[in-house]
Amino acid sequence: MKIQQQIGFTLLFLTLYLIFQDQLIAHQYVICVVAILLFGIPHGAIDHILHKRFSKQKDRPTHRKFITWYVLSMVAYFVVWFFFPFKAFLLFIAMAIYHFGQEFAEELDIKLDSKLPILLWGSNILLMPLMLNYQDLSGFLLEVTRVQLPILNQESVSYAALLIPSVSVLYFTRKYFQHQLSKNIYLKILAYLAMWLVIYTLTPFIVGFTLYFVLHHSLNSMKHQYESLAKLSRQYSLKTYLKDVSGLTLVSYFGIAFLLLVSGVQTWEYLTLYALVFISVLTLPHMLVFDDFYKERDSA
Repeated sequence: MKIQQQIGFTLLFLTLYLIFQDQLIAHQYVICVVAILLFGIPHGAIDHILHKRFSKQKDRPTHRKFITWYVLSMVAYFVVWFFFPFKAFLLFIAMAIYHFGQEFAEELDIKLDSKLPILLWGSNILLMPLMLNYQDLSGFLLEVTRVQLPILNQESVSYAALLIPSVSVLYFTRKYFQHQLSKNIYLKILAYLAMWLVIYTLTPFIVGFTLYFVLHHSLNSMKHQYESLAKLSRQYSLKTYLKDVSGLTLVSYFGIAFLLLVSGVQTWEYLTLYALVFISVLTLPHMLVFDDFYKERDSA
């Protein structure tokens, strides 16, 4: 999907949400959680294949060792969630900021000798909206982690949140005038920043985040996977890619269904929490695999 199409579909879904907001508000958790799981899991379902084809490690582990490492890292992170939920949450935010920013830089082909554009973009997508919803975030963390955030005026925190896109605009503008960014990329960055600022201002966090996670991050990541694998082999088709993705995706769905039956979750708010923890434990090994994948892909 081209960038113009992504922006068009995003604005279309935003418009539909605003028109039918009263009808959707009671079901927004259902829709968002299902959408995140439907698209989030498949975009990480071939990490083992990416590792096999693109890992930079000289002593590349066997498939069995890689799966063992992948599962054990998830288990270890889950243990952190169990004993240190606040620290686990902060780690998840840091990982997601980097991972989202890296995917965005790859999609727009931003080549700068710094991690700052990656961190800035990830902060616009995750940190800024969390700050715009500081009161809700405080209540969520208190319930989940038993940690009380400082009591701050929401209006003041919202103004502070706007520093993130402001700094981003200044940074990318400086890089443009230093001829380190093309005009095309620079204008796309500004368009994206403006769009997501509007979206996060007009919608609840869960809605805005779902729009980004599904229509941009997940689809972009899957496109990067397929294009890179197809480049290695002319026989690698879209049908082959979908077949590769479907295996672990179905296993994950059955696993989630089993865990839900065992846990007896009765509200979508708590299901959102379970989805957050599940996605976060997947994010740790997934982010490390993708970091290796993007570095190897760029150096090829």
